[in-house]
Amino acid sequence: MTISSKKFHAIALTGRADQITRTVSVSYTMDKDRSLLSFAIASKSPINITDNTTIGSDIYSDWSHPSLSPPITLANISTINGDINTILNESDFTSYDFPDKLLGTYEDLNYNQPEIDFPTADDFDTSMYFKDTSTLPAGHTYNRKEYFPHTPSDYTQPLNTESVELNRTVYENLVIDDKRCISGNALFKNCTFSGIFYVGNSSGIGTNNVRFDNCTFNGPIITGVPPQFGPEDWKKNALYFTGDTVFNNNVMEEVTILAPNYNVDIGNTTSVSTINGVVLGGVVDIRGNANVDGTVVSMADPLQLSDSTLLLDTSIGISDQGTHTINISPSPDRMMPMGISTKIIMSRNGSSYVEW
Repeated sequence: MTISSKKFHAIALTGRADQITRTVSVSYTMDKDRSLLSFAIASKSPINITDNTTIGSDIYSDWSHPSLSPPITLANISTINGDINTILNESDFTSYDFPDKLLGTYEDLNYNQPEIDFPTADDFDTSMYFKDTSTLPAGHTYNRKEYFPHTPSDYTQPLNTESVELNRTVYENLVIDDKRCISGNALFKNCTFSGIFYVGNSSGIGTNNVRFDNCTFNGPIITGVPPQFGPEDWKKNALYFTGDTVFNNNVMEEVTILAPNYNVDIGNTTSVSTINGVVLGGVVDIRGNANVDGTVVSMADPLQLSDSTLLLDTSIGISDQGTHTINISPSPDRMMPMGISTKIIMSRNGSSYVEW
């Protein structure tokens, strides 16, 4: 489903002097502000690029706390075919030499860049995706207890005392059609999704931590809008992709994941995913093998977690060993996804001027 955001308008003005009347007209367009889409990565959290990663254009960091973490780190085997842009001044880095964190290949390092508008929770309304959805029945197969975060080798064991316990409803070996929705915690194993898959919000103390294991997505994933990305919310509101998750979105070219204030963790081991359009979350992590034809957006400042030891970053890649390949190139001519309110830009078409 592709709907153009561009609207064409014309202004006509008529003036009269005595018996003489003249009319002039000019046309212009109204379009959503798509400045975010000019970057391969746009992030309010630190950006960490590792592994055999190629970024096809400029990246932008809104991170403003260099004493805690540099805005960007770039591994020596990673490449940015474009500029690195930070809102910080060179003088902000007093405790270390920032360029020493950039070991890979890039074009220019631009300090003191103007801030761009990141969407906040108030800028989202994803209800149009929820309409006409049907809800998967609870207890469709069986329940499974897991933790998030978990130990590296076992989803059923907590990583530490801060991990949350999740009683997941397990859906296995299903083909899930267009516009299905789920709220609460779930685990989808070996499932194929066609069309739009919508993750709703649980009320009260409920959580919306959904894990997808060895699943295939032939369309986008859209979520409800949690009001914040806080100390517990990043664990409770998460989209977690494990195993050989494959994205082949052929439904909506402008977005594959629209998950405001969600922790989006894409882990992929061997299969190669093709991700079209925006991948947006509170903080986004992409590992494994993937081709992203669009923009990765992390909209939340991790310092909202209140504890600097829990800082999350926008991680692209998994190691410095070069065993996985990730390519990200933006598509700035595409529309912004529906469900995001942005500024409106009016552009005059000078050649459209007429007078009669």
